[in-house]
Amino acid sequence: MVTHERVSLGGPELWCGKLVDLDHGFAYTWEHCYAMKLTTGVEAHLYCLESGDVRIVCPFSERVFYGHVDIVEPYGFCGFFAGARSHPQFATSCCDFACDRGCVCGYLGVDPLHEHDFGFDLAAAPQHGSVHVLDLCLSEQEFFGNLFKDRRRQLRHGDEIDSTITEDQPELRTFFLDRYLSFMRDKEAASFYYFTHETFVFLVAQDNVLLIGARDDDGIAAVSVFTYTRTVGEYFFNVPVPRARYASGNASNRTSRATKSASAGNLD
Repeated sequence: MVTHERVSLGGPELWCGKLVDLDHGFAYTWEHCYAMKLTTGVEAHLYCLESGDVRIVCPFSERVFYGHVDIVEPYGFCGFFAGARSHPQFATSCCDFACDRGCVCGYLGVDPLHEHDFGFDLAAAPQHGSVHVLDLCLSEQEFFGNLFKDRRRQLRHGDEIDSTITEDQPELRTFFLDRYLSFMRDKEAASFYYFTHETFVFLVAQDNVLLIGARDDDGIAAVSVFTYTRTVGEYFFNVPVPRARYASGNASNRTSRATKSASAGNLD
């Protein structure tokens, strides 16, 4: 028997319960989807199909245009994800459910970290860029040895930068919140990176969001934001001050290396 469920942001306990035994990323969480709503104003839901020992979930939002409904994913790496095994009839079943709701089209993907057979013709699906995945369970020596030679050279050079790593969360949150929007304007970033202040105030206060900073003689020089769940850690954003941008690559590398150790501990 196949059951479909559409969990709203108004039910955080139910939402979290649907994810409790799934190796999902941060974009699937209630916290992430609620934070995105604070920017877009568009309600988010967690779609859940259950059939036997298979559970398939996907965060999505519905948009209405002249009475027609389409569905889209919220910002982040998500898409359809199965917790146990493949379900080749899923595509047909899911489309029937969407049609019953009056949806005319959808813009959804498949989780890039987990391969399952959902019955979609993936060969005909558009491909957009690449996702780079690092195994955070490796030792630092193994992790370093797998890097390209130029990246190893950057890391070694980064040790010469006159800065230290800090994890003072209140100080780093203030730095990030004060500078994020102006940094994006300076970089002429795409419009979808302009999240509201309310979104970031909420995000950086969450237990599964980690900030790591680089400090020099003049104070905080750069902050990187990472998110994580029990099994997946993700780089989110980096904001440096102007004086640190000439070395932003090296500073970010040092920050990433420190965060690898911190995140790996949280992922165990």
